[in-house]
Amino acid sequence: MPYLLLHTNSLMAVSLALVMGSMWVFVRKSPVETLTRSWLLVFYLCQMVWQISEFFHYAVHPAYIGSLPYKLLLTCWTFPALALVEIAFVQFNYVFLDDTFPKERRVVRYLSFGLGTLLCLFTVWNEFFNNSNLESLNFAGFLYGSLTNVWALIVCTRKAIRLRQQDSPNTTGVRWMTAVNWIFVVMCLVVISVGFYSNVGYWTYSTLLWFGNLTEIIVYLTYSAVPTSLKVKQIGFTQISIASILLTVMLVFCPPVDILDLPARVAQQDSLLKILLLIVGTASLNFLLLPRLINAALTQPVLRLLDGVRHVNAGDLTVQVVQSTQDEVGVLTQHFNQMTRSLYNAQTELTRYAQTLEEQVADRTAELQADKARIEEQSVQLQTVMRELHHRVKNNLAIVSGLLSLQLNRLEDEQAIKAFQEGQRRIEAISLIHQRLYQSDELTSIHMGQFLEELTHSIMQAYGYSPQSVALHIDSDVDVLDIDMAVPMSLIINELLTNCFKYAVPNVREPKLSVSLLKREGLLLEVADNGPGIDLQMWNRPTTSFGKRLIKGLSEQAGGTLTVENLAPALEEISFPTSGQPAIYNHTAAQGTRFRLYIPEQHLTQ
Repeated sequence: MPYLLLHTNSLMAVSLALVMGSMWVFVRKSPVETLTRSWLLVFYLCQMVWQISEFFHYAVHPAYIGSLPYKLLLTCWTFPALALVEIAFVQFNYVFLDDTFPKERRVVRYLSFGLGTLLCLFTVWNEFFNNSNLESLNFAGFLYGSLTNVWALIVCTRKAIRLRQQDSPNTTGVRWMTAVNWIFVVMCLVVISVGFYSNVGYWTYSTLLWFGNLTEIIVYLTYSAVPTSLKVKQIGFTQISIASILLTVMLVFCPPVDILDLPARVAQQDSLLKILLLIVGTASLNFLLLPRLINAALTQPVLRLLDGVRHVNAGDLTVQVVQSTQDEVGVLTQHFNQMTRSLYNAQTELTRYAQTLEEQVADRTAELQADKARIEEQSVQLQTVMRELHHRVKNNLAIVSGLLSLQLNRLEDEQAIKAFQEGQRRIEAISLIHQRLYQSDELTSIHMGQFLEELTHSIMQAYGYSPQSVALHIDSDVDVLDIDMAVPMSLIINELLTNCFKYAVPNVREPKLSVSLLKREGLLLEVADNGPGIDLQMWNRPTTSFGKRLIKGLSEQAGGTLTVENLAPALEEISFPTSGQPAIYNHTAAQGTRFRLYIPEQHLTQ
């Protein structure tokens, strides 16, 4: 009496063992070391070992069920392998595409080992102390599978919800893995409900176990939980297709029968043996011949194309890939070669154009540099001429001032002497501007802060006052002023200060004088003293006074508005805050005068 008697489930186990073994080999060749790869290797290895044990489990002769080898097969091989398969499958579901719950995964791993240990202990008890009760054994196995697969389903469902909330691209792959778990859960629940040895139980187990495992492999290959090559995917899909066709034929012509129904099993032996040889033969051809065919027809042409792409990325546009086929890859190779030729021609044309452009740029740059050198030379010459011009104007004004001094010595009329002196100070004010111009780098603008101090001290010394005798306050936040505005401003300041030193300073015991030139959305000039005040009616009348006419005329010429006011009580103390606000005055019972000239911004830029 033979020990082995083929069964439909044993052939299905052979097919699954071959598929799982091939997947284990392909995953093991992956160069990427990840947690997903590790658990996938454990899963496929344990699945292959379990399916091999299932071959002997279902192929054993009914007369040997309950024998010692049968008991050892189940307790030491089949159910320990099943426990490891479910443990690895649950862990793989946790890490598939995204390790969403790492802490929970570690806890569940220890709990799964505990539950698997209980299954193995129950198997030992059933085989050695329960007379190898097949119904109890199958119920325990499918209950264990139901628990683990339901938990795997819950894990994938939670992952899919979490990843969808995060808009993760892995959501679709996790949803498909959820569908795979539904297949296994339905299989276990149906078998538990109707019994494994019923027709419905046999057919449900056979079809859904095969369909679930193959769907899981397809999901893995499609979404590349572990990176695989194109050849691996081609061989994997081909093996799945061939095995599916053969198992479909087997299930149609040799449907599963009760494992204890000896006559029915004997009647199927010839057909099952032929199908077994066909399964082993096609698998051998698939593993031995198909990789070489794919390597020659697909892998090598694609690798040559990839090598050509690397050359192009490195900048070598002369590369041409050998076209060994006339299929889609061959057409792609042909177009790739045409593309590289076009790119090379375009690169050559661009290089020629770039060289021409560089020559033109170099010529133009040389011209611009020559023009720049010429302009810089002309600018230096112009600066020299301007400095010489300002110097000569200053010297000429000094000569005019000297001539006036000589003429003063011959005058006896007091009014004429004062008129000559005032004219001389006006000339010196203009002369001071030209002196500042030729002594600085700015040839067309004046630094007004320092100029204002020099002009004020010059006039004060001309009238015989020292800085100790007059409380003088000068404030200016104007950096520079164009010469066209600086000349009239200097003459206006000269006239206002002259008025102060003539009529205000001599008539008070403690003279105070404030001069400010500030930026206030334009230009604001203020000259204030603490003198006895001015007759505003006389000031506003037409007069023959040259100084007053000069002030008003230059103010109108500059586009400004001149106001004169007496301070009552008169100016006692003047302060100019640094915050940019108008001047603040503290007063006593004396009189004082303030001249204010405001020139709007638009007149400064004209």
